[in-house]
Amino acid sequence: MRNLKVFSIIAEAFALSLLLTALAANAETKPLSGKQHGIELQDSIAKTIDAVADSNGKWFSYQVAMEANNGMPCCLISDTESSCSLDNRTNSWSSSISQSVDSKVLNVYFKIHRGEASDLFLAGSECKVKTGSNIVYRINDVAQKPSILFLKGLAEKDTKNTQVAHSALAAIALHQGSDAHNLLERFTDSDNEKLKYESIFWLGQARNRAGYESLLNIVDDKARDNSTRLKAVFALSLNSDENSSEKLVQLAKHSENQKIQAESLFWLAQNHQSKATNVIDYILQNSDNGYVRKKAVFSLAQISTKASWQQLIELAQNPADREVQQQAIFWLSQNSDQNPVSILMALAKGKSPASVKKKAIFALAQLKSSQSTPALSELIETATERSVKKEAFFWLGQSDDPKALDYLEGVLTANR
Repeated sequence: MRNLKVFSIIAEAFALSLLLTALAANAETKPLSGKQHGIELQDSIAKTIDAVADSNGKWFSYQVAMEANNGMPCCLISDTESSCSLDNRTNSWSSSISQSVDSKVLNVYFKIHRGEASDLFLAGSECKVKTGSNIVYRINDVAQKPSILFLKGLAEKDTKNTQVAHSALAAIALHQGSDAHNLLERFTDSDNEKLKYESIFWLGQARNRAGYESLLNIVDDKARDNSTRLKAVFALSLNSDENSSEKLVQLAKHSENQKIQAESLFWLAQNHQSKATNVIDYILQNSDNGYVRKKAVFSLAQISTKASWQQLIELAQNPADREVQQQAIFWLSQNSDQNPVSILMALAKGKSPASVKKKAIFALAQLKSSQSTPALSELIETATERSVKKEAFFWLGQSDDPKALDYLEGVLTANR
């Protein structure tokens, strides 16, 4: 199938070449198919647009080689069809779809309004683009450098149309080759924070091994501000190179910067769970930094496995580190897929210190009403400690559950 596509593209290009040669003497460009017109690049894309009479409201497109391992940019309509429409693109755009497709060619589409790009979107070579009644000028033989220069102007431009700037930067990131990569690196030193942070994101998302190396320089540069280095940590978690996750492990275990350490741990838990569990164990056993230990418990709660849930239970039941225990108790209540009622009830009614009991009752109150109302009601009825009953009564009173209000009314009525 791929050979057929290549043959089709070659045949189309050959036919287009013959047609353009035949029409070269004509003053007016004629359509190639439907309302698409083929035009030649004139020094730059900007000059090519200027050479088109009455370009206002018209669409332009061109193709460039696309960076590997970036899926197929397209509008997502359904699991079976991926296509974009120039007239209606309210559906989401993404570079990954259910089919395993890695585009080698990137199509850049942009619309001109009063001499400026007012809309821009990207489509991989396999993505169908429905032009409708729009006139589209297809610019032939656009190399990487003139494309990047054009997109650079859009990405840097101070405009209210942020969609164009965001899409232009994404397009740069998806360009194959060092010119695009070097520009992204330069943008990471920009005074424009949005441009800087988005460029860091795309180094991770789109640039493979080269992106990893660039991010390594940023995150290890202690002269950089924390915000920039933290953005690089997030970008590392997105990067396809296997060294990126190993760098996150290293940062989570040994970084001297506690925020970078905690951020690395969090993103390991989000995107590299198999590695995160061992790192969490290491931190809880070896770190004496309370901030990082709290983040370790939080990260553990983000891993939805039976092993992580069991480990969270064990931490909640372990009084050796009171702060870690209380963090674990809270995060037990935030997992909607598990039922921690029996564990929390045992902590609230057991021999734990008052601070732990209070935390367990608060955690019970955070559960869905079908769990929290019966549990808090039971504490009011069966707990032997007045302070436990009082705390349960308080949190039941904060509930919006009609059954909780009925129970409280019954208690108050019975005491009259």
